[in-house]
Amino acid sequence: MNRRSINSETGAGRFRNDLSLVMSEELFFKAFNYLPNVMTLSTLEGMFIETNAAFTETLGYTREEAIGSNALDIVWIDPGERARFLDVLNNEGSIYKMEAHFWHKEGHEVIALISSVKVMIGGSEYILSSIVDITDRIDAQEALNRYRFLFDEVQDSIILINMKSGRIVDANNTALRTYGYTRDEMLKLNFSLLHGIDKNRKKHNARKNLKGFLFESLHRRKDGSPFYVEISSSTTTVKKHKYLLWVIRDISERKQAEALRCKDAEEIIKHLEELEYISEHDPLTGLNNRTYFEKVLNNQGASRINGILMCDIDGLKLVNDSIGYQAGDALLIAATGVLKKCSGANDILARVGGDEFAVLLSDTDMSLLNKRARQIQQEVEAYNTRDPLIPLSITVGVAFKEDRTISIFELIKTADNNMYRQKLLSSQSARSAIVKILMKTLEARDFGTENHAVRLVKLMRIFAHKAGFPIWRMEDLMLFSQFHDIGKVGVPDRILYKPGSLNQEEKFEMQKHCEIGYRIAQASPDLAPIAELILRHHEWWNGQGYPLGLQGSEIPIECRMLSIVDAYDAMTCDRPYRKAMSHESAVEELMACRGSQFDPELVRVFLECISGLDD
Repeated sequence: MNRRSINSETGAGRFRNDLSLVMSEELFFKAFNYLPNVMTLSTLEGMFIETNAAFTETLGYTREEAIGSNALDIVWIDPGERARFLDVLNNEGSIYKMEAHFWHKEGHEVIALISSVKVMIGGSEYILSSIVDITDRIDAQEALNRYRFLFDEVQDSIILINMKSGRIVDANNTALRTYGYTRDEMLKLNFSLLHGIDKNRKKHNARKNLKGFLFESLHRRKDGSPFYVEISSSTTTVKKHKYLLWVIRDISERKQAEALRCKDAEEIIKHLEELEYISEHDPLTGLNNRTYFEKVLNNQGASRINGILMCDIDGLKLVNDSIGYQAGDALLIAATGVLKKCSGANDILARVGGDEFAVLLSDTDMSLLNKRARQIQQEVEAYNTRDPLIPLSITVGVAFKEDRTISIFELIKTADNNMYRQKLLSSQSARSAIVKILMKTLEARDFGTENHAVRLVKLMRIFAHKAGFPIWRMEDLMLFSQFHDIGKVGVPDRILYKPGSLNQEEKFEMQKHCEIGYRIAQASPDLAPIAELILRHHEWWNGQGYPLGLQGSEIPIECRMLSIVDAYDAMTCDRPYRKAMSHESAVEELMACRGSQFDPELVRVFLECISGLDD
């Protein structure tokens, strides 16, 4: 994230001076900071001036991380979506409940409704925005549409559960009647509050695959009365968010009949223990999850915890965005192996966020904490010597409680702050290492054509000279020619090398490579100057290209030039799915696409450059 310093004379400082002209500090904080909705104030260019507490709760970024940052850099997923938002705002002065897609700091998508208005403060215009998170509402609606026949036809209780938070996001009328809750009450519950577990029973660590999982449990109604249920549990994924679908049947009468024949409740307890295990463990890594972590912190025994290591995987979001979540999951599993190896038998190790882990230690000292941090870095180095697909980088923050009056939550905050200080020093180098791997992958694949990048650079140099392209911009143009398609490292081979035409879904996946490449380039100091060009290199002269729908001179000249050269090279070279065209046929195709796909004048100049070429 690129941050800019803000002082009292510019940016946020000037805004606060202007703000004092129109409202009191007390009124501002009551109306802005304590509203439950996300509230932001930004410049017309998109720089955050102020955010409220709900911004941190919803998007994960602290106020300090947000202020001075550009909204596109920190939260907006789709640059084109933000461009359309600004277009409406500039033309109409306000926008009401536009659906938008943002990045959470942990890397997952947040779907929200954004309402904004231009405000004049101290002679300058700013954007005041309100953002309402509707992710669960949208995801639940899409997930439930798959199972609508169950809701309409089956008389059993049905509930849908967010697997990450454990929160119930929807329930049918039978479930409301059975448990005695209103719909509003039910949708505020964590699923764990529905079942009661005997705290004195022995622990059992058996695990089950949730696909087609059938088990029995003891549940409680709102009034506290218990009843036995049989639960058919399955998983569903909507926009990368995982949900549990529970179909619940009351089997109290059956259990009473069984109790008359069998006094041993071992099987029932086993299923209850399995359910508790699932609720307290991360399904990917097998580690304790945030639910268990917070349970430990609120336990009386937490007073013995006096040391903590907060660990963050560097560059995980970049890996997920470029190569895919399978590669990101592999990185998480590798990090889990390192942290397990460096943790003691009595330590509590948990995955507490998308890329964050925590290690809690009791009755420890600063010397041991520093030793553990060094061991983690040594194990990471050892892992990387084995030449993995993606190098692993873990930033560690350490905190030790010397004073008994310091709370466990203050200790965690200190460790978290220390981790982010370290991350400022290491994250850029980690991202650069990942980008170098991706660049090597691009060169190795070359997308089915021998020396494609070499030919492209050579033709572009000739073309640029003929078109009078400024010599001082030539270096970036050559870099762009070589790495404009770096986003294709995130496109599956089955699509990239498919013989014949792509279907609509495959076309959509292929088109993502512009945005993937844009995000990769932003993460690398070497490629950052050409990030915007990579995003726009598939725009068409007539506005029918992607992803932004730019047209004519709105498209950077570098992109207009590359589209012509890239098309010519693609047509005149063999590809896995077709043989090469002749030079004459390729020229005819370029001429036919003047004014639609290509800049007509640049086509004329390019044809002069290659007029001496033959088959």
